[in-house]
Amino acid sequence: LLQQSSIFQRTADLRAARLSEAETAFNDFLAKQPTHPRRGEAKLGLGNLMLSQGEKNFLLGNKNPRDEAKLKVAGDFFRRARELFDSTLTELTPILNELKGAKVGDGETAKLEMRDQLRGEYAQAQLLAVYARKRGADCLAADSEEFKKEQAETEAAFTKIYLNDTRADGIRNLALLYRGQIQKVLGKLPEAMDSFQRIADIVEVPDAMRSLKTRAVTE
Repeated sequence: LLQQSSIFQRTADLRAARLSEAETAFNDFLAKQPTHPRRGEAKLGLGNLMLSQGEKNFLLGNKNPRDEAKLKVAGDFFRRARELFDSTLTELTPILNELKGAKVGDGETAKLEMRDQLRGEYAQAQLLAVYARKRGADCLAADSEEFKKEQAETEAAFTKIYLNDTRADGIRNLALLYRGQIQKVLGKLPEAMDSFQRIADIVEVPDAMRSLKTRAVTE
């Protein structure tokens, strides 16, 4: 057991070191490449790294009794993730405005491909910004007014994404799943059931969405 424990510890330390290296690499790239076309991709990667760190600390803190120090650390990571995703939206908005409709001709293949890529990154960042806010709210005391306010506002934000039919089905249905989870936490059970059922009722399910449908059915 002691040997297994030491192996696990070394693995955990190595994982932490690699996460730190990845964070440094992302930040270095973003600092040195203010106009690089892959900045959005790098910001999404760094934001997901912050989410991963937040989830790890949330699991450590969300026990009985609650470890408020760990939950505060988790909340800080979720806040940093949200700020990264929000800043991604801010950066991408003027670029996408310059690539709108008639501003790009049918023959400008490179620009059309870039527009599609950036639109995808924008949609991901939009969803993840709301998700990071939701996870930050999950770190708060469930009986606090701030918890209820944050959850209600993220529920509305997920609804807005779900109702935006210009978004890919995967993005919209993830928003629907997260909305259902919030509704369940807030005690809005009929609404939560409706959200989950909408996903469960999808007939033709692409492979990428099978796990999403399973999650909705088991909620």
